[in-house]
Amino acid sequence: MDNFREMKPSDVLIVGAGIAGLRAGIEASAKGGSVRIICKERWGVANSSILSHGFITRCPEEAKVKMFEQMLWAGGGLNNQHLLRAFLKDITRRVDELRDWGVELMIVDRNPPQFPGLFRIVSEKDKLAGLPLVNNLRKMCLSQGVEFVEEVMIFSLLRDGNSVVGALGKDLRRGEVLLFPAKAVVLATGGGAALFKRHNNTKGTTGDGFILGLEAGANLINMEFIILDVPSPIFSSILEGNWKEDFLNKANAHYFLGGLEINDEGETGVKGLFATGEVTGNLFGAGRLGGTAMADVLIFGARAGSASAKMAMAKSLANPEELAKEEMRKLESKLKGKLPPRETKEEIKRIMWEHCGIYKTEERLKEGLEKLLRIKEVGICKEGNWRELLETINMLELGELVLRASLARQESRGSFWRPDHPLPDNHRFFKNLLIAKKKDEYKLYWKDLEMIQPPSPKDIPISPGCFSYRF
Repeated sequence: MDNFREMKPSDVLIVGAGIAGLRAGIEASAKGGSVRIICKERWGVANSSILSHGFITRCPEEAKVKMFEQMLWAGGGLNNQHLLRAFLKDITRRVDELRDWGVELMIVDRNPPQFPGLFRIVSEKDKLAGLPLVNNLRKMCLSQGVEFVEEVMIFSLLRDGNSVVGALGKDLRRGEVLLFPAKAVVLATGGGAALFKRHNNTKGTTGDGFILGLEAGANLINMEFIILDVPSPIFSSILEGNWKEDFLNKANAHYFLGGLEINDEGETGVKGLFATGEVTGNLFGAGRLGGTAMADVLIFGARAGSASAKMAMAKSLANPEELAKEEMRKLESKLKGKLPPRETKEEIKRIMWEHCGIYKTEERLKEGLEKLLRIKEVGICKEGNWRELLETINMLELGELVLRASLARQESRGSFWRPDHPLPDNHRFFKNLLIAKKKDEYKLYWKDLEMIQPPSPKDIPISPGCFSYRF
């Protein structure tokens, strides 16, 4: 990995080709910037956007006050209310414009009559309900001159001072390292459910963007909040402390609620670095309503695309060549261990599911953390294919972060529960948990809420899966 090939610079580089990345690409290119979208899969391989059930929340104007309250309720009151306000400001027009772009939507029959605002994408393939939307958004990107680069995995963001100036990626077909100079980068890499042995996402949902952003200087927020799909009878038994090991075979990891901390324009706090979609955190707090994730990627994809293009237009292009050489040396230093990537990856997934899945207690979480730290101490060796290797590195880091965050929050709230702390604790934990990386060490700290409207701390739900509407 001593050499790399420098690619033509772009104004905006988008990492991830799901709905969030595509929507960012449409908006950024509409502002007149040159846009490149990087995807570690080849086009046509199903991603989580394609595999979605296709439900989209479209909140009518008259229901927005109620929707604000309901999203706060589902999130256990921890939602970033500035993000929530932006979400509701844009939701109607961002969903309605899909029809103008040829996406057919239908009203959901089981929607309560007092809340006529849940739609579903019309698709011939029920298990690929997101496919029509993804295809249409890609056509829009291509018509606006967006360039797509497939089967390249970004492994490092290049930072000059406090500004991101490009990225390094591995061409998974040819094996060469590619340098992508850019004035702004948008992370739209999705979540990390494939960190767990059992999940209902695609295999590539390995949390790459969480680690890319953190290493570049951005903060992560509430990484303990992960939606797990668990049958109701099993969940009731778990919360009561009645545990059976076979419960592990009857549940799945589904969605990361935590992620990179952003403002309402998708800015991360690192100049030139933006993020959108499931890789971001705290729009939803500790839990979310069904259908809101699809609206999220449309709304904040557009916002991040617009803001990144505006920044790029006002910014000169840096020369990241020396930065790239340093990042390549850093990667090489991580590959001097003894453990094979493929087997290690499976072991990480097993540890996370058994110790930080549906039954989290202090004892189990500490055991899981000790096991991951032993793996880190031995290290990963440089063998096998590069995708497996890079994903394993990311998953090892992400697993540690999730375990540490889950240990810190000693309560149950929203989609997060601990049988050893089965109730919400508003006195100690009615706040957000941030993670920063300082001098190669993780720093966890609590941050008080910035509230536009005080939520009710009395009616806090605790439940698996996505929450139902209560209109």
